[in-house]
Amino acid sequence: MIFYFSATGNSKYAAERIAAATDDRLVFLRDAIRSRSYQYDVSHETRIGFVVPTYFQGLPSILTFFLNKLRLTGYTDQYVYVVLTCGETTGDAAGQMAKRLKGKGITLSAQFGVPMVDNYVPMFRIPEDMEIETFVHGAMCISYSGRCLLSNFFTGRDANQGSCTHPCRWKYAVVEETRPGEYMPVYENDRGTFLFNSKDLCMVDHIPELIDAGIDSFKVEGRMKTALYVATVTRAYRRAVDDCLKDRELYRKNLEWYREEIGKCTNREFTTGFFFGK
Repeated sequence: MIFYFSATGNSKYAAERIAAATDDRLVFLRDAIRSRSYQYDVSHETRIGFVVPTYFQGLPSILTFFLNKLRLTGYTDQYVYVVLTCGETTGDAAGQMAKRLKGKGITLSAQFGVPMVDNYVPMFRIPEDMEIETFVHGAMCISYSGRCLLSNFFTGRDANQGSCTHPCRWKYAVVEETRPGEYMPVYENDRGTFLFNSKDLCMVDHIPELIDAGIDSFKVEGRMKTALYVATVTRAYRRAVDDCLKDRELYRKNLEWYREEIGKCTNREFTTGFFFGK
């Protein structure tokens, strides 16, 4: 018996592959919760598996909810395992799983991590002639700061219409109500405070993974950027892609050059965003 949950398709794919190899029954957690099915007879089962994704290096809440209500009748010393799909690392998910099962008198026999770098498996058939594109560089404006509407309020420039003044990157200070006029800066570094914004996306170090994932088009975010910025970043990515397609060793050799070129036109810190399950 294999209990599984999948949001993007990774864990569903893994669970189906395991079930096909072991001839075990699949139980989808969402359906089990909807039908309030929490009790299972495992007296004739030799294996009990759990296949779930790793969320923020921990367990998804739907699994913890299910485990709290789960009742396994006929459990003795069967082989119990967990398979954790992830973008990069499973973090403490296996430890959390072992602790929750132990609380129910169940011993976790084994744990497995399955990194899926492309971070998704399509749950529907994509036409072969359909091109897939993804953002690889630039600002990630996803209302991360919650200050996007301040642009329109303060300046009349609407963030939702491409005219954001980036209030998330302004310098801020704290004022105590009984000390009006006394501004206490919130320090982060010598440039001021930027506590409310996200880092910029940068995937130049991961061109091979993007190509292997089947991405056809790489997009660079360039709203309200200078022509120099767009030209410099685009040239760096264009060369990175060309080098990678020609010779991956050449790509790795020139990694520092790509980084230096991009660094010439921006002083923001970088992140890989949600590409690797973080």
